[in-house]
Amino acid sequence: MSILLTGDQINYGQTPETIIFNPSADIGSLTVSNGDKKIEINQGITANAKVLIDFNALDVVINEVSTLMNVTLDSNLGDFYIKDGDTIRFSTNGKYEIRYRAKKL
Repeated sequence: MSILLTGDQINYGQTPETIIFNPSADIGSLTVSNGDKKIEINQGITANAKVLIDFNALDVVINEVSTLMNVTLDSNLGDFYIKDGDTIRFSTNGKYEIRYRAKKL
């Protein structure tokens, strides 16, 4: 599943505030990627569970429980930048919400 960011609000790379994802089926792990940047959670996640990637707090929360220890070491929340024209990919289907603040120079 992938999302193309379109428009003219994110003119330069910035981290989102949060990504919320609810998988449509039980999964063994979840990967969210943008180009060569990825966030990989190596933990079973049940269908419709709320997965919150909080870039401000640098935390990953599943159903209100921090699971940062299950995020792979090559994932880096601090440099997961997004901008217009990027394609965000999820390793499985589900509902998503990407929150960001449009910053202008």
